[in-house]
Amino acid sequence: MTVREGIMMENNQTNTYMEETNSELVHTYNRFPVVLDHGEGVYLYDTEGKKYLDFAAGIAVCGLGYSNEEYKTALKNQIDLLTHTSNLYYNTTCGKAAKALLKACEMDKVFFTNSGTEAIEGALKAARRYAYTKKTGRYEFIAMNNSFHGRSFGAVSVTGHDSYREPFEPVVPGVKFATFNDLDSVKALVSDKTCAIILEPLQGEGGINLATQEFMEGIRKICDENGILMICDEVQCGMGRTGSMFAWQGFGVKPDILTMAKAIGNGIPVGAFAMTEEVAKYSLQPGDHGATYGGNPLACTAVKTVIKIFERDHIVDHVNAVAPYLTKRLDELVEELDCVTERKGKGLMQGIVVTKPLAEVNKRAIEEGILIIQAQGNVIRFVPPLIVEEKHIDEMIEKVKAVDLDNEKYISILSEPALNEEYSNIWENKQCELEKFLVNIFSVEKEQAYRRNRVFWGERYCELYEKMRDFYVFFFQNKLEVTAVKKLKKAKNKFVRMLAK
Repeated sequence: MTVREGIMMENNQTNTYMEETNSELVHTYNRFPVVLDHGEGVYLYDTEGKKYLDFAAGIAVCGLGYSNEEYKTALKNQIDLLTHTSNLYYNTTCGKAAKALLKACEMDKVFFTNSGTEAIEGALKAARRYAYTKKTGRYEFIAMNNSFHGRSFGAVSVTGHDSYREPFEPVVPGVKFATFNDLDSVKALVSDKTCAIILEPLQGEGGINLATQEFMEGIRKICDENGILMICDEVQCGMGRTGSMFAWQGFGVKPDILTMAKAIGNGIPVGAFAMTEEVAKYSLQPGDHGATYGGNPLACTAVKTVIKIFERDHIVDHVNAVAPYLTKRLDELVEELDCVTERKGKGLMQGIVVTKPLAEVNKRAIEEGILIIQAQGNVIRFVPPLIVEEKHIDEMIEKVKAVDLDNEKYISILSEPALNEEYSNIWENKQCELEKFLVNIFSVEKEQAYRRNRVFWGERYCELYEKMRDFYVFFFQNKLEVTAVKKLKKAKNKFVRMLAK
């Protein structure tokens, strides 16, 4: 077998995995063309053996990284014993997990869910049940602009992005949106109907926006003075990521209800919402809320094992030791690269604001062997496993620089001479396909139709663009003139600008 044949066989296997997924699943995710197979520490490997430095951690989930032996052994042992019984019976792990988690988050009572979204749903119900029991007549929520709390009806109703809510309106009523870090905007919305204020101490999807000390203290004061509950959503920013076990602890501002998920299970689906004794006394009663799989033995084994490792290995101390170095290196990027304008965030949940299209940056980062994710506001989000070391941060910085956000390196790679006329012919065909599409979409008679269905056109364009781009990036040998690359980029930029109108 030749080297070329081996490459093509591996690529065909990868394509098979992707085709199987695309053909069977509802299309709600635009996935990158990477099939991940296994991980070790802070690295992931695809089915073709390529190594990726992971600065996404499954969207801030895998705090302990990959293939932690103690964690794996605990889960394997529990699988041999019991994975599910329902909440009609007790099991041997739920109480231990609850005790460990409550100690870590400094709350009094906890309810286990299967996800962060479910945790938000439970928290919202708990707040309304509290108001109902107290006979206050309160039912409204104040949430924050640019927030993200999940995609279920309740969670999306308190999510501060119109694009998440509009396709599903009417959503749950009784929600008002204030400006994050603006106390006056919150005060203006408070009424005798307000039962709770919900916020993320550090907004993730919304652009890595950190609450100010004044804002957190001000929200607590508003709640105390008006009989309102304070809900902190720490699904993403909790569990050591900001330099304290939970972000509220860094502010010294305790909420009435706390939601968590992601890193508390290190990859096993589990979430939770916790509350003070006062809220527990007057909120959810038997029959008010449930979760068939909530608190199952396997998930609870994951939680108690993760917390055990966190405490024994001083993970939070490690975060505080390494986070300043991440801050320093990201600040250097701001100084060195014209297209990087700002650093944001705290601890090991930070981001940089860039002036380049994030989809392009993400794809090229994958080519360089690094996994990063984006957030609102043209922010590249860095949420690595909490076991990351300074050497990994240095490696990340070098790979980000290698992405070459000014595009010169990328253009030079694509200008390599063709090794084979066959590939050039394929490129020509794909280029014609794209050009025909652009002629269609940019024609005057089609503009109205485009504007009525921009989502369809956007997805179709991206599909064509990605197919041709993946082809010629995979085979560096395509004969692509620099002018052709620039023409393609110009067309894409025009399209992106039209989408933004």
